[in-house]
Amino acid sequence: MDFNNFYSSKDYAKCEELVDAILLNTNDTDPIKGWATLRKAYLAYRDARYDDAEAHFLKVAKGEVLAPRDLRLEAINRAARMYLKKGGVENNVRHYRGLDELQRLKKDDRVFQAILQADKAYIIMEAAREPEKYGGGSQEDMRRACEKVFQLVTPKEAPNTCALTELMYMESYAYEGRPEIAIQLAEQLINKYPNQIREKAMALIFLGVLEYQRGNLEKGYKWLEQVHQLGINPKKQAAVSFGSLYPLTHSAVWLKAIAKAMNRSDLVDYWDKFLKNNP
Repeated sequence: MDFNNFYSSKDYAKCEELVDAILLNTNDTDPIKGWATLRKAYLAYRDARYDDAEAHFLKVAKGEVLAPRDLRLEAINRAARMYLKKGGVENNVRHYRGLDELQRLKKDDRVFQAILQADKAYIIMEAAREPEKYGGGSQEDMRRACEKVFQLVTPKEAPNTCALTELMYMESYAYEGRPEIAIQLAEQLINKYPNQIREKAMALIFLGVLEYQRGNLEKGYKWLEQVHQLGINPKKQAAVSFGSLYPLTHSAVWLKAIAKAMNRSDLVDYWDKFLKNNP
């Protein structure tokens, strides 16, 4: 299709023209209109026209234009994530309901169900951490949501989803001020998922910070130092980061703080130089 050629050559104006022509000249019962509506949503999202993107995702998600089941599922998922991006209690509820709808439509796919359930656990965790922004919740609610993931799939079936879920489960105890349990779970995670570098790095950071906060400076330093032994390229941290939280940079901030607390000026200088080169 010409759209793919235009898109691969980054001629987004031509993509928009083609999609607009399809939307103008086809009726709502033609499946091509569903495809075009979804492409219109992605083009709007690429240009940061988020309201326009949301409106088109929702047309497909709600069945206002005819689209194959897979495209409708994709649209529901994207619309739900648009709500999450917007933030706020009302949008958070809409996002959660979108995940409910996806789970209902994909009830025969356990791995996909688990991914959606992990998303739900994340929403509940954020709600518990920032109730004024997301409408409240508890870490215990979040852990119950995580346990449903473990009922759906095993680490062998879905290592990424399970590692992420176990990380959130561990974090919940840290946020509750229960470091002993959080440390135990973090240690289990890094041994259980040796190949899940993103989650392993974050667990090591939690271990280092928690030990530091308990006054175990050398132990905390050693945990954090292990982040820099995972083979992560400092210039490609985004591939294993959670949003803007880059593992090497974030751990280096704490390593510098611990080195300062240990009166190790040589290590302070080392990490200071690292941070200047990897902001």
